[in-house]
Amino acid sequence: MLERLLEQRCPVTAVLSDHSYTGKNECNLDLTTAQWNMAEDISNVLKPMVTLTELLSEEDNASLSVTITMLANLKRGHLAIAEDDSPTTKSLKAKLVEKIYHRWQIKDRLFESSLYI
Repeated sequence: MLERLLEQRCPVTAVLSDHSYTGKNECNLDLTTAQWNMAEDISNVLKPMVTLTELLSEEDNASLSVTITMLANLKRGHLAIAEDDSPTTKSLKAKLVEKIYHRWQIKDRLFESSLYI
């Protein structure tokens, strides 16, 4: 949804700033630059999560054996916090790692105590 909103940023902004579509009292409906940037950051972080969710939700090829590997690679790769990440990106990545590890009960040390191993 955010990706589509970002694709349509110019038309959305044009409509929201046109008083023939919005009332004069509703001139502040458009997102600020900071809000657009935040939407872009969130979209970039969540993009790989869609692929992971689709793989884990397959009815015919679902495999628990690859789940831990995918989650570990996600944490080490895409969800690793980089110095040049925005505060929104850092916060979202940290929260996602925390929630994934809490939900799946995965430990950092080779996942030896995980129920799924």
